[in-house]
Amino acid sequence: MKEFPFSLGDWIKAGLRSDYRNGVNTPGLVECMNARPTPKGLLPPEEVTMPFTFGGHLQTIDWPFPQYFRGRSHSYLVTRETFYEVEDDLTLTHRLDQATDSIWTWADYGDFVLFSDGVNSVYRNTTTGNLALTWDYITANGICDYKGQIIAAGLEDDNTRVGWSEIGSAVFEVSRSNVAGYMPSPYGGDIYNAKRLGDYVVVYGENGVFALAPSSETPTFGMVELIGVGVKWKGAIGGDVNTQYFVSVDDELWKITKKPEVGKLGYSEFFGDDEIMGSFDPKEGDTYLCSNTHGYIVTSTGVGETAKPVTSVGRVNGNLYGCFRDLHDGEMRIRTDNVNLGQPGMKTVKVVSIKVHTPNDIWARVDWVGNMDPSKVSITPWRRVNSSGWVVLPMSGDEFRIGVKIGEYNDSYISDLDVRWQLSDKRAIRGIY
Repeated sequence: MKEFPFSLGDWIKAGLRSDYRNGVNTPGLVECMNARPTPKGLLPPEEVTMPFTFGGHLQTIDWPFPQYFRGRSHSYLVTRETFYEVEDDLTLTHRLDQATDSIWTWADYGDFVLFSDGVNSVYRNTTTGNLALTWDYITANGICDYKGQIIAAGLEDDNTRVGWSEIGSAVFEVSRSNVAGYMPSPYGGDIYNAKRLGDYVVVYGENGVFALAPSSETPTFGMVELIGVGVKWKGAIGGDVNTQYFVSVDDELWKITKKPEVGKLGYSEFFGDDEIMGSFDPKEGDTYLCSNTHGYIVTSTGVGETAKPVTSVGRVNGNLYGCFRDLHDGEMRIRTDNVNLGQPGMKTVKVVSIKVHTPNDIWARVDWVGNMDPSKVSITPWRRVNSSGWVVLPMSGDEFRIGVKIGEYNDSYISDLDVRWQLSDKRAIRGIY
């Protein structure tokens, strides 16, 4: 009987599906474990190393801590109760004991740094190098630097306002210079965090997201309203000064560009966890959005998964360091969303063909899915793929999910995926077959 080819290359480049309600044959995966979607296919996640030691002992995870702050001149590792400075050899020097019920944010100016958690503020003494609590500087839910100004989001005395300091100063008093100032959220409610995005500052609140826009006439800020949907919490923000991502209160993933423009990406079925932490890898341009039990990597083409969810990452001499929880799953493993191979009716998948580079063992399987009732699933056992990259996996049905797994994700990547199939139900065929 004649066989037909069907390419699933777009499925692996898309990564996880953006919506569980996507129609049949919409590119996307229901599982993308230990794989980063790229234009070339699925690549393994960058290996994160957690080398930080104090007194000869590695730091342990108490989610969402420790937080790793990679700075211009000084870097820090912060646990739920203690601040350490990260030395050049990655050992830790104790700087301050200070407990918190929230996560810390910071503004980094080299020798001077300022941390705040919404209740307390900690600064670096530029003379002694030590950290200390301070009541001389502003306290806010989230702080960041904007070209020499401190931006304070969700002020301690009024969580509904964002403030900005004088240029090159920590003074927030409004004066005739009209530089420092304050602004309430146009959406009401508490403000959680702020991040610089190009020439703007994006301000994230419980009821909406807006941007501070520098005024062309006076050295202060105006406002750009972005979206009346709030951020999940102040940690659920990732990205850099070019692009930012955040998870909203309804578990949706959003993207904000430098213009600034905001767009909904979806993925709500994956971001339902609490205490999601966002961080950014400047080398690969990947944004990590992770909880204590799930790790996700947002790339330029889609979203993948990692079995090492991170609280924070940073690059040192080309190496990716950070703090992560190991879920002890070393496989690269994918499953497509539903496909009917471009033809309704009963058919039989015969062969799965994989273009893959790996020194490890490869398996594949074909799951049958009920087209009228997706809860009906028939799962085949995993079958070893031969050295030529294909395996015979006969399965009859209307819609299918194709699965591939590799024994170890390191040094493994998948560049293409195809199936060959035969048609048995010809009722929908019109014309020559």
